[in-house]
This record gives sequence, C-alpha cells and structure tokens, in this order.
Amino acid sequence: MAAKLTYQIKGLRGDNKSNVEAYLNALPVYQERQFRPARAKITESVQKALQVYGYYQPKITLSRDKQAPSKVVIEVDPGKPVIISRLDILLEGDAGSDEVYSELLDKLPLKEGDALNHGKYESIKADLGNLGLARGYFDAKISKSQVKVFPDQGTAEIFILFRSGPRYHFGEIHYDATPEALRLIRPLINIKRGDPYLAIRMAEMSQDVSSTKLFKQVDIKPMISQAEGNRVPVQVTLSSGRAPTRTFRFSVVNDQLFTPLLTYLAVANVLTSYERQTGAATYVVRGDARISGQPPMRFDDVFVGDQGAANASAYVAGPL
Repeated sequence: MAAKLTYQIKGLRGDNKSNVEAYLNALPVYQERQFRPARAKITESVQKALQVYGYYQPKITLSRDKQAPSKVVIEVDPGKPVIISRLDILLEGDAGSDEVYSELLDKLPLKEGDALNHGKYESIKADLGNLGLARGYFDAKISKSQVKVFPDQGTAEIFILFRSGPRYHFGEIHYDATPEALRLIRPLINIKRGDPYLAIRMAEMSQDVSSTKLFKQVDIKPMISQAEGNRVPVQVTLSSGRAPTRTFRFSVVNDQLFTPLLTYLAVANVLTSYERQTGAATYVVRGDARISGQPPMRFDDVFVGDQGAANASAYVAGPL
C-alpha cells in the first residue's frame, strides 16, 4: 500500500507555523507517488497561510526526506511582513456621532505602522457589526471593505465603509403574562418607550426577572421584524409555575416592645432561610395578623431588590 505524504515544516514557529500546519491539514490526502503534481498545491497552501499574518514574499523550498520519501520537508523563509501604511474606517449614519463607536475606533486591534493581520482585519468588521446589533443599528452594513497589498513596497492599505443607518429606539412593550405576574415584575422593568435601544438593558432586565425565581420561563426579546418608525417593540413572556408558595403561622406575645421586634425577626428568619440570603430577590407578602381585642390587619404587597427580605419584614412588623 502506497504511503501518504506527511509534512515537516522548518523555519517557522508560533502562529505562523500553526497556521501553515492547519492549511496543510486541509489539503487532500496525497499518496507518495503524487508528490510532483501536488507540489503547486502544497506551495500555494503555505503561501496563503503566511499571508494571513502579512507575509507576502516568502521563500519556500520543498524536498523529500531521503530516509522517508513520503515525508515532505518544507523549508520557509517568511521574510518581512507588509506594514499598514493607511487605515481608513468611515462611519456613515447615526453611528458617526455615537461615542461608543468612537471608543471602538480608538481601540482597534490594528493601526497604521502595524504588520498586516487578516484575522484582526476581519475582527474589526465583525466588531462594527456586533456593536451595531447591540446598540440598535439594525439597518447597518459594511458597504465596502478592501485590503490593498503592495508586496514590492512592503505596505498595505485598508479601507472600510460602515453605513449604520438610524439608531432604533424601544417601542411598545407587549406582555404575555397574568395581571399578578405583571404586578410582580413592574419594579424590574428598566426600559421605556422612546429610550435608545440597548441589548444589555434587555439582558439585565431578563436576568433580574429570572433571579426572582417566580417564573418557570422568562423570555424578553425585541421584535425587530415588526419595527416601525425606527421603534422596536419588545415582547415579554412570563410562564409561572416555578416559585413555591409557602404558608407560615406563628404566635408572639402581645407586648409594645417585643411584639414588633419578634415579628420582624421571625419574618426575616423565615425569608432568609427559604430563599436567598443576599442579592436581589422578590417577595410577595400576603396574609392576616390578628391581635386579641384588635381588628385583623391585612397584608398584601410586593418587595423587590437587595433589601427585599428586610423591607418585607419591616412591612409586617411596623403596624404591630
């Protein structure tokens, strides 16, 4: 059975060597007898792998190992990488006056004077688009992107035209939830109609609502396809069923000093024992307090936030 060609790379190290190995591994499997017709493809793969990191004038020599003819020895002198002599990124649309985009351009992974790196060039284009999605530029697109390489001069020029279009804002919020669920989450709604769109705002709101553990499913998403007048409606879907309901009954002595204190401690201990002790949480307090000779007191309220347990306890103990 004929032996398959393998490759040994000399003269390279680090990312250059790893990338050349990856390109060679992507080649078809060649048999030993196919070495001559495969030479051009092998050389081309090495050249393309080196161009990723800006090496456009390498010297590549292919030979076969005398002891193991199926082993192709590839000796490479990569030369010097081409240097970026010009880098122009033009923003058109609302993104042109967006400070966050200005910050992005100030922190680009490439700048004039750097060696050309096609991976970083692609990441710049991806970052422009991803930031657009995160900040509501749903019509954004890269209209033109070009890398001109001048190997003889050892330079390269990059040009990117990013047309963001208008920035969208939050529109109406549509709820698919029970009235009771809406009452519970109302303090956690951190967006309102007309606010500039920010994906992080919806993610934070979803996390806050989920952290209450009151709902089996929390789904908060923009309805981009239904946007009108640069306003994106938001759909909030809540499915109940996860949070347990617990009922507690306890008695305390009727004393002007100790009744409120003991009640506060009892309620606080119950809440922190059965739910989270720190961090944001939501508590629904509903029930009656009866004191001999006094009319019953009715409790029905919702407490949200880092101090939810303390506020709920004070709510019950205060009237007593």
